[in-house]
Amino acid sequence: MNSEARRAFDAWFAEEYLNLVESARGMHRDPFDLVHHTYAASVKAAPVRIMDNPAGYFHTAMWMQATRGSFKDLYVLRDAPRKEIVAESNIGWQIAREEAMLLTHHLRWFDRQVLKLYLEGYNLRSVSRESGIPHTTLYQSLHRTRKKLRNALSI
Repeated sequence: MNSEARRAFDAWFAEEYLNLVESARGMHRDPFDLVHHTYAASVKAAPVRIMDNPAGYFHTAMWMQATRGSFKDLYVLRDAPRKEIVAESNIGWQIAREEAMLLTHHLRWFDRQVLKLYLEGYNLRSVSRESGIPHTTLYQSLHRTRKKLRNALSI
């Protein structure tokens, strides 16, 4: 497609974009991807007489792409694997666990970061050396946080 024909096609495409998406809704679950794929394929194919009937060409090309073209081959929808959710019979434990999650979310920033480092397996003495924070401060923060969690989890 020469540059003049390409500019004319791009102008037509921009003007008709929403109509093309609306037409593509009946052809595929993701109409925007279908329109974009068809546009790219049309520009790459560069038919000589595309501007004689651009709407007819594009709609035909969309149908071909959606039913038997490369778009159909490339666009495969897969469902995410389903996880089995095990229901717990002890409602008290569920409530305590939810309270603990809420409690850790509402901890002070420093306490939350110390707990996060501890749970990720970092040595608090080495964290103290690298950060310049006294190790007693880190251990006191961890002790306070664990005490809050223990109180929240006691049923």
